Amino acid sequence: MPPPSNTGSPEWSDTVFLTFDVDWACDEVFADTIDLVEQADVCATWFITHGTPLLERLRENPKFGLGIHPNFNNILAGNPDPSMEQEQKRP
Repeated sequence: MPPPSNTGSPEWSDTVFLTFDVDWACDEVFADTIDLVEQADVCATWFITHGTPLLERLRENPKFGLGIHPNFNNILAGNPDPSMEQEQKRP
């Protein structure tokens, strides 16, 4: 069966897409969320921001897709945002 188009076709009208942004969640919360999704026996896409031993568990589940969610926030990376410095210098 070919994938449905994104033209508002009826194939998508009753579909729910589950996506999770891991965004530095602690492994205890992450594992609990995986448990809930696996118990529901549904497909999900997980956007990963960091390494964790739980990634292997996600890779082993054929109903799960993985995506990269890079963190481009300079402040969180320990580098000040140059545009903020310019903003603060304005009179």
